[in-house]
Amino acid sequence: MSSSVTVPAPLAGKALCAVLRIAVTLPLLAEWFSATAATSPGNQHSELPAASTPDPAARGLVLTNADHTIQFSLATNACPQAPWILNTFDLVAHGETILQSPRRNLPAVGGADDLFGQILINGRGPAMTCENSLTLVEQACGPEWRAAILDATAGYRDRLTTLRRTVVVVDPDLIVIYDRMAAPEPVTYAMRLHPPSGTRVDPDWGDLRLALDRAALIVHAPGRKRDPRPWQRVDSPADALWPGTVTMHLGPTNRVSQLHVLTVLAISPSARPVDYTFRLIESTAAIGAQIQRNGLPTLVAFRTDPQAPGATLNGFPFQGPVGVYVFKPKTRAGRP
Repeated sequence: MSSSVTVPAPLAGKALCAVLRIAVTLPLLAEWFSATAATSPGNQHSELPAASTPDPAARGLVLTNADHTIQFSLATNACPQAPWILNTFDLVAHGETILQSPRRNLPAVGGADDLFGQILINGRGPAMTCENSLTLVEQACGPEWRAAILDATAGYRDRLTTLRRTVVVVDPDLIVIYDRMAAPEPVTYAMRLHPPSGTRVDPDWGDLRLALDRAALIVHAPGRKRDPRPWQRVDSPADALWPGTVTMHLGPTNRVSQLHVLTVLAISPSARPVDYTFRLIESTAAIGAQIQRNGLPTLVAFRTDPQAPGATLNGFPFQGPVGVYVFKPKTRAGRP
C-alpha cells in the first residue's frame, strides 16, 4: 500500500522524486530536477518553483516506468513556434511508438490547433502563446509510482478558472490521467486522440484498443453506470492531413461548471497479455480508478478538494494529491 505525504518545510525545493526519471526541458525545472536528491521513508510530495519562459524548442515533461520500457511525453510548450501541439502526448512502449503528438510540420497544422488539440472546451483548444504553457506545480511519488501535477489553466483562461492535469505512472504498465476542471459558467469538455488507424473501439466497453507487434494498448475512461464515457471514432479533416491515424473523441459532455475526468492507459507486451478491468470509485473528497490486472486490484486515487488535508477512497486513506494502492498477494514460506 502506498500514498503520497506532504514534505516537511525544510525539504521544500529539493529534488525529492529526482530518482523517478522525470525529465523536464523547461530550463528552470530542468535545473530543479538536477538538484541533489533528498531521501525520506515512504512517499513524497512537494511543490515546485514557478517555471520560467519556455524555450520554443523544449519538448516538455517525460515520465517513465521503473525499467524504462514505457515512456510518456507530454507537450507543455504553448509557443506558436513549438514543434508539438500543447498538452498532447507521445507514448512509446516495448520498442513501439504507440501514440504520437501532432507535429507542426503536418500540413495546415499551424492554423489548425483546434483540429488536433487534445482537450476541447466549448469545442476549442487552448490559445497558443508562450505565456500559456503548462506549468509543473507539484510532484508526488511512492515505491511503485510517480506523478506530476500540471496547471493548464492559462490556455483556457477565457473559458475556465481551473484546469489541472495530473499524470501518474504505476509500474509496470499503467498511466492514469486526471483532469480537474472548473468554469465560471457551464461549458462542454471533450478529449481527442489521433491513434494509429489500427485502433478500434470495443463495442462492449467503449474503450480504445490497439494491438501492435510488441505492445498492446487499452485507453479507458471510467464513468458512472448511468453516465458512461465511451470513446467514439469520428470523421475529421485531421485524418487526411495525418495519414495513418484516426480521430477518436471522448465527449463532449453536457454543459457543466465543474468536472473530474479520469483516463487510464494500460500497456502490456504483446507476448505477455494482461487481462484488465476498470471501475470508477468516488467519495466526498476523492476520485479514482480501480484497475484489475489479471485479477489483482490496483487503486489510483486523486484528492478532488485541494484544501482538504487528506482523503479516503474505498477505505484507502491517503495524504497529498495522489494515493496509490497496489495489492500484493501474500506468499507462503518456501513458495514463490
